[in-house]
Amino acid sequence: PPELLALRRDVQDLLGEFKNHAEGKIQVEFHNPQENAVEEQKVQMMGIPPVEVNVIKKDKQEVAKVYLGMSIGFGAKQEVIPLIQNTGNLEYQLAAGIVKVTQAKKPVLGWWSGGMDNGPRTTDHGLRTTDYGLRTTDHGSEENTFSLLKNYLGERFAIRDIQETGLDRLTPGEIPVLFFVVPEKLSKAETEAFQKYVTAGGKGLLFIDRFFVGMGEGGILPKPAANPLEEFLAGFGVTVEPDLVVDQSNAMATFTGGFFNYHIPYPFWVQIRPEGFNAEVPFVADLNNLVLPWTSSVNWKEKEGVSAKALFTTTPLAAKTGALDPARPLDPQAANIAFEEGQAGQQTLGLLINDQLVVVGTTRLLQDDFLQKFEANLVFVENAIDIFSTGGELIGIRIKSITRRPIGIVSDTARQTLRLGAILISPILLWGLGVMIFWRRKITARRLKLLWAA
Repeated sequence: PPELLALRRDVQDLLGEFKNHAEGKIQVEFHNPQENAVEEQKVQMMGIPPVEVNVIKKDKQEVAKVYLGMSIGFGAKQEVIPLIQNTGNLEYQLAAGIVKVTQAKKPVLGWWSGGMDNGPRTTDHGLRTTDYGLRTTDHGSEENTFSLLKNYLGERFAIRDIQETGLDRLTPGEIPVLFFVVPEKLSKAETEAFQKYVTAGGKGLLFIDRFFVGMGEGGILPKPAANPLEEFLAGFGVTVEPDLVVDQSNAMATFTGGFFNYHIPYPFWVQIRPEGFNAEVPFVADLNNLVLPWTSSVNWKEKEGVSAKALFTTTPLAAKTGALDPARPLDPQAANIAFEEGQAGQQTLGLLINDQLVVVGTTRLLQDDFLQKFEANLVFVENAIDIFSTGGELIGIRIKSITRRPIGIVSDTARQTLRLGAILISPILLWGLGVMIFWRRKITARRLKLLWAA
């Protein structure tokens, strides 16, 4: 239909660019299912379904059946994009599809989201967010809170769940990269298995909570959590501090008060800005947004033979709390107190150790609810896994899909100065305009007098 001609043209242009860059290694074919039944059956067998859209034809609205899909094939392998509604993310989808069909097999990714001896960690003290407020889960498994991420990564990687395959399979030869949500407790066997894995050259992403956060009678309450890898990380000079970080750069949260919901900035949901990402680390260099809910600071002291790079840092307007009272709610008022009483200044929230381990002081940035709300969080973890496993071919393309870009922030002093300046400048501008008009009229009147006198 005419309404979709622009979309078809954009798709054709993008495919043309891929074909030109491929130097004869890509062939592009267009199929029109409306030509005959054979073509229609061929397209449907590719896995591209028809879509019904409303169109205007002969001054009447009608329903048209159209096909807006694409199939990417190589040998016997095929990846399908069943519906293309816009080309905003199509470049990445195409590149990812080509990578998937041309790989001999899916790269392996280890998945470890809890202790094995004591079962998955429950979320009795975990917090989930919705558009309508904050609520706790009903004794659900922590495993379920990362289901979106696991399913998404499963499309590109062969997931090996450590809790299912066993510790004996945790070797760099079998599992080159490990996604590890560190539980509050690890058995001696688990700790030793992980240490051996890292010593043998295994690469991993470690996400560690120093506080569980949940709803109590008094509101959002923190519960201190142990770090079972504290001694191991100390060997690298790394500490995930038992604190929470607040920042003037933050995301909005929805709270429920009585019969009303209100949407306000929540400093405990720290938002990393473009200047906060380390330009020397490829998988974060071009990121411009990341939200870390209830996160702890990650510090590093120099150790011989160990290199560490900050992945992302807060703004200088941040602060970190000291010890938290489990009975004191983590509401916006508590954040204001943290700004006044806490240790102020820029904080490091993620580290890269020996180009081998990523350490982040929260697990919540990748839980289902937050992943749906903050899409850039997924880009960060995908980039890191790609660098450790398949390389960085997709990183630059993937980052283009991020549309959330935070506006600049200023200090309270600068904000007050700007506000006062705006208040003063307006009357000064009006006064200046009045003076200009007055002088122009005076000059015009003088000219008229001279003309009449002549």
